Amino acid sequence: MFGWLKKNKPRQVSAEKIAQEMTRIVHTYVALLKEHPNHFMDVSWLPADKQKMIEVFKISWLAGNNEMREEVENWWCLLSRFQAGVGSTPISYEISKDNPAVKEWYKRQERVEPLLNIATAENEIYEREIERFKVSNKMRH
Repeated sequence: MFGWLKKNKPRQVSAEKIAQEMTRIVHTYVALLKEHPNHFMDVSWLPADKQKMIEVFKISWLAGNNEMREEVENWWCLLSRFQAGVGSTPISYEISKDNPAVKEWYKRQERVEPLLNIATAENEIYEREIERFKVSNKMRH
């Protein structure tokens, strides 16, 4: 009856469950990148929001060896391929590779160029974040 009066205790989650969730997130993310190389995808396709993805990458970086860290840094930067408004169909950013007709090329270019600008700016932010993160964790590794 007065359940709302009881103190809410934070839910305890085991380290194993956290590791399983992180593994699921990374595997899903890497599969998307492999399935759609050189494409922009809608941000809704991510297995978690971008901030949670970054937290997963940070933990993975801290736990990994040098090879794994390089991979994690790459995944972190590739978050810029996921943008709002792309829609249900990924958009290739390598227009000339498809060799479409001139009219289609210009139409796609109009969609791709703004995404490229946003992704480039976002990628630069991620690169700075990674460098700050590496510096702040230098003493640990």
